Amino acid sequence: MKLLLSYHWSPTLFLPIAAVGFSFHENGISDEVMLAEAKLNLDCDRENWEIIRNEENSKVLRRWHADTGVYEFRCSGSYNDITASDFVDAQMDLVFRKKWDPNVEKLELVRKDETTDSELIHWITKFPYPLYPREYVFVRRRYINEKDRCIVIANCAVTDSAKIIPTTENKYVRVETYRSVMVVRAHESFDCKGFDYILSYHDNPESSIPRYAYNWLINYGGPYYLDQVHDAAKELEKQRGQMLVNMMAEKTDAGNSAEISVHKSCSNEDNEKSDIKGKLEKAEPEINSSQSVPNASGKSDSDIHNKTFSNTSPANGNSEFSSFNECLFLD
Repeated sequence: MKLLLSYHWSPTLFLPIAAVGFSFHENGISDEVMLAEAKLNLDCDRENWEIIRNEENSKVLRRWHADTGVYEFRCSGSYNDITASDFVDAQMDLVFRKKWDPNVEKLELVRKDETTDSELIHWITKFPYPLYPREYVFVRRRYINEKDRCIVIANCAVTDSAKIIPTTENKYVRVETYRSVMVVRAHESFDCKGFDYILSYHDNPESSIPRYAYNWLINYGGPYYLDQVHDAAKELEKQRGQMLVNMMAEKTDAGNSAEISVHKSCSNEDNEKSDIKGKLEKAEPEINSSQSVPNASGKSDSDIHNKTFSNTSPANGNSEFSSFNECLFLD
């Protein structure tokens, strides 16, 4: 699975207050909830849902959420030009999110639980003028089922969040009721382009919203966010592609450097051997004139010297160097 887990930000220091008054065991999102959400598919929108926007590859629905007294919205559809892993990572990486989402005023990881892949996040997002920015303190959990090619990202506001992060009433409005679930199901695999998605969400903005802002949130809020994530995923795909090209270029450069080093070393060695051979050739007339004694093979010492150095000359050694260079670039 391509960088799905590795492209994930982890800060050097968490907020000091994170250690006080919070427990993932008490405030986290349960396994049962994650498994139930993973069963959602594009056909799970027939019960009590009202279609308020319907386009070729996406639609927006809503239904009254009796428990919270607000509408719950659902966006569903498909993308065929990006991978599920890029789509998910574009949302999960907080540093990257701050680069592509212009509505982010603040986005921090407060605390993390590696065992359940859960995070406590502090998020402040801009709202349409003249509304104050909204502030969220919520738990986010990710669930990955490779067998079913399914990824679930669930977010849920923390109860009594002011005990964890104090409110700033003069600047932001703290949202206490918030929940969203993104279900992504790849058509083939997480790293192949093409997947279906379902985004379900509801929150209480804690004030009366002007009708124009409410209509915008209903008709465009979810789809607008999804379009942003889609564009961010495309950018992430480019960055990862360029990273791969750079890695290959560095590997090639390293191979070329090794090749130059090898040839230089071999060249120096040949020069040394040539010097030795030259000295032997100068001494050869003296050896011949003194009637050199053949060895057991019937060849004189001078013949042996000439044969030895001719076999190690560059002309006869090309095949060895070629084989070495081929091995050098195999890794």
